[in-house]
Amino acid sequence: MVNILTKLQENNKKLLEENQQLRIIVRDCRATIFEKNFENEKQVLKIAELKKYKEQEEQQKEGEWDCWREREAVDVAEV
Repeated sequence: MVNILTKLQENNKKLLEENQQLRIIVRDCRATIFEKNFENEKQVLKIAELKKYKEQEEQQKEGEWDCWREREAVDVAEV
């Protein structure tokens, strides 16, 4: 009976150690996932900023074309 109890205690101790190691692994994985998510969010923000800049640039170009079209229309009307 004592022998069985001793084996159970040893098994329990081993399981507790394995559990602790697994908790450390899970913690490290969560930290890695958090870091990767943070990096991804930064990249998403950069992409959004670049898209916004590109849209503004295109709107500015379109505005310049409108000015040229208006000038051409005035020149044609004067002729």
